[in-house]
Amino acid sequence: MKDLKELNFLPDSIGIVDTMGCALPEAMGYLVTLVKSIWDMSVEVHAHNDFGLAVANSIAALKAGAGVVHCCVNGIGERTGNCSTEEIVAFISLLMGVDIGVDISKLQELSDLVSELTGFSFPQNKPIVGSEIFSRESGIGADVIFKAPFAMFALNPVFLKKRPKLVLGKKSGMASINFKLQEYGIEVEEERKRALLEDVKRLAIEREREV
Repeated sequence: MKDLKELNFLPDSIGIVDTMGCALPEAMGYLVTLVKSIWDMSVEVHAHNDFGLAVANSIAALKAGAGVVHCCVNGIGERTGNCSTEEIVAFISLLMGVDIGVDISKLQELSDLVSELTGFSFPQNKPIVGSEIFSRESGIGADVIFKAPFAMFALNPVFLKKRPKLVLGKKSGMASINFKLQEYGIEVEEERKRALLEDVKRLAIEREREV
């Protein structure tokens, strides 16, 4: 390969671009390692999301030594989009424990603003900013999601200025019924509570969704 010093210009970084979004994380990590072994300069990575690997590929690049990740709020970008800003920021801040100077509690506000301004919506279950990411249906530990969220979630909702939410469905138990009744300030007999639970499970199965 031609020595960069022989060129008429000297770049300050080299970009590795997965234009088609079809690289594997292992390939991205290998490319970053290869480039850094040849040229001693910053490496940037630009990953598209055609196979849902934009964030994973960006993470692999960072772990291999890349210093810059191109990302977009809500993963906006051509075709299936680019690496999601809120997802990669949360990963670096919380799972890698690296302070990059971003207040993650404002990611939701930023995401909502961009969605409003662009008309680009995202699903309720989108990691980090989806409206239902802290909803819990399982009757096991129904009250724990509020008392000890780390027992049920990998991320504390408080970090993102969110609250956990208990929803009713076929996996609900008596603890779920008791919590919901208390939430709405309703008192009923134990026998009626069991009947309510049966109704909830039946409706959830019939409708194939939460009640």
